[in-house]
Amino acid sequence: MISEISEVFKKQYEEKGEGLIIDNYVLAPGQYAVFTLKDTADTIDIFDVNKKTDKEEESYKNFAKLDYMSGLISMNKPVDPNKIIHSNNMYAFYVKKDNLDAEKGKLKDEIIDTYYSVLKNPKIKYKNKPKSLELYLKVEEKYGKSDEEIIDKINLWIKENIYKIALKLKLDKTYLKLFYKTNSENYEKESKKYILPNIYNSTDYNVKIEEKVYGLPDFNMGLNSKKPYLENKTRKTKLPLLVPADKIVIQKKLFSYLLNCSAQGKNYVYVGNEIEEMTPKEGRNKNFQGHFLRVNKGKEVEIVDSDVVTNYRYKLKKSMKLSRIIDKGVGKDFLPLKKSFSNLNELKGAIDEIFFSNYLNNNYFTEPKDIRLDDNKLKEILIKYRYGFYTWFYKGEDSLVSKFWNKVTRELLCNSMLRGNVNKAINQFNLRHALLDYFKNENGGDNMASSVKDIRKSLDEKINIKVDSDYKVEINDDKEYYFCVGQLMQYFYALNKSSTKNYSFIRPILSAKNDDFIKEQLRRLFMKYSYAIKGSLKFSNMYYMVEAYAPEGDVDQDILIAGFLCPNLILKKSDKNNGEIGEDIKHE
Repeated sequence: MISEISEVFKKQYEEKGEGLIIDNYVLAPGQYAVFTLKDTADTIDIFDVNKKTDKEEESYKNFAKLDYMSGLISMNKPVDPNKIIHSNNMYAFYVKKDNLDAEKGKLKDEIIDTYYSVLKNPKIKYKNKPKSLELYLKVEEKYGKSDEEIIDKINLWIKENIYKIALKLKLDKTYLKLFYKTNSENYEKESKKYILPNIYNSTDYNVKIEEKVYGLPDFNMGLNSKKPYLENKTRKTKLPLLVPADKIVIQKKLFSYLLNCSAQGKNYVYVGNEIEEMTPKEGRNKNFQGHFLRVNKGKEVEIVDSDVVTNYRYKLKKSMKLSRIIDKGVGKDFLPLKKSFSNLNELKGAIDEIFFSNYLNNNYFTEPKDIRLDDNKLKEILIKYRYGFYTWFYKGEDSLVSKFWNKVTRELLCNSMLRGNVNKAINQFNLRHALLDYFKNENGGDNMASSVKDIRKSLDEKINIKVDSDYKVEINDDKEYYFCVGQLMQYFYALNKSSTKNYSFIRPILSAKNDDFIKEQLRRLFMKYSYAIKGSLKFSNMYYMVEAYAPEGDVDQDILIAGFLCPNLILKKSDKNNGEIGEDIKHE
């Protein structure tokens, strides 16, 4: 996979050069400065870098170029054997500022001297690594030996000024990075003397085939002597792969590019004919086939997920029409969902907002303890099912979501009702059934809309009958029955005049498993609010029908919920004022 991605990256790199990496390079927070040997701690200009720093500043761009060439491949490949100084060449000096503390800091003059001694004589670093030394000597032969006189002068300047500079800084865990003023070509030459011998996982694995060196890359590769279980035990060679030196160099640049992506929050990377990256909030606006990577920024960039995407479709398989099964909410602030969705981005945004209160797209892989949600049920569902949404929205595979959509959205819908979020529940109900239809569930979309419309029409006629000589005041089927149950629950809620009333009373019926339990709950509520009913004909007819009917199947939660959320037929104003409770009594 990395080999294929590297080939795509190589084409872009050949077109744009180092600008492909440097133009989007993200500096670590801290202080940066360029110095000459004539400068002192008082004369150098300190450039502060934080989250608010303008990346278009000329100083930022200049430091980005120098920093890109001067950093370590990894903390396991330092120039300083003490791992206190984190730069890779004679012109740069990186140190964590807390190590400059006069009492607690780890940086000492002898550590500085050791760092520059290694740069003067790299054979010290490679004395036990003959293959690495051989690689270094080839690079040195090409670019020349480092200027020992300049190294000594920079060494002295650092020791004389570094602690004085520290007196002007807040000594936290961010970096102080100092750069000697010279041309970028010099930085590039010195950087290559470090990079080329250290670019491999270990030069012990290197082999030479027809004068060409092949080795094991050091990017997202954990193979070492302490992890023999990572070796390939079934082949003649135990190494997972061997890559020629020129390709490893491109891979190193690729991983620098990916590090920039993750540093900018662009953790999702698509590699087809070209490389595209985006944040979790963003979405693709075109179809895709190729490799997908999810990267994280740790000490180095980490590929934490990879996949081959065979058929990501930006447009939905079919345009999704949203039937507003329930089209009226509570109050003037109710905003119904749009009536159709044509692409996955639109749907992703709607699902996140309506079902997850905009917590999903920011928290696909957030540690549970770090998700700041006070709704425990919503948090539980988000954590349990977020991976399924991730595979759909970013890889185009909806099989997981199609399997759990019915269960999950019903739980979220009930949770919204119990918390009193009626308007949210209405939008959740409509979107839930639109996607059930999309996933070819028989209770979805137009089927549910048609059922609710027919039930409302039928019940509206029945509950207004004053003299039932033809025995029309009776329930036809289970769907009518459970819709009536929902309507009665809403009506009882409207009768409650308590200043602290809430929706917790509907919890037992929402989780009811049999009809005897439902009827018992309704009787209790009837006894509680009988004083306020005032002989309502509509209520009497509906309550009578419910008491007289015995459902045969399981509790139909969807229809029951629809009955609770729909405008109440008992409260519907009649053509003539008959003294019944007005339409103004409804959900609050």
